[in-house]
Amino acid sequence: MSLDDQLYDIVAKEIRSGALVDGVYTRAFAEADGDKDKAQAKYIKLRVAQLRQEVKDRAEQQEAKAKAEARNRKAEAKPKSTEAETDSIGFILLMIILVIIVLLSVAGEL
Repeated sequence: MSLDDQLYDIVAKEIRSGALVDGVYTRAFAEADGDKDKAQAKYIKLRVAQLRQEVKDRAEQQEAKAKAEARNRKAEAKPKSTEAETDSIGFILLMIILVIIVLLSVAGEL
């Protein structure tokens, strides 16, 4: 069964049960100039369009969520520097600074 068929089935059930969406029915009634038969036909078109948009919006939200989750997984998969690597870099920088200080002090004595 196609999506449109499913949406029309939902609207048909709403009509049979009397569970119409008030705002949509009021708009349909107004656009039909008070003609109840035309209002019902207009309600069906408006309501199916509304449901179709809801399906589209939900799909876009799910796609955005999936993309965000993929980005998060990718970020988590990146290797992170370990504490040992950070300590090694700090030690090397400290040694370079000490060598520069020693060289400057030796050069100042000349």
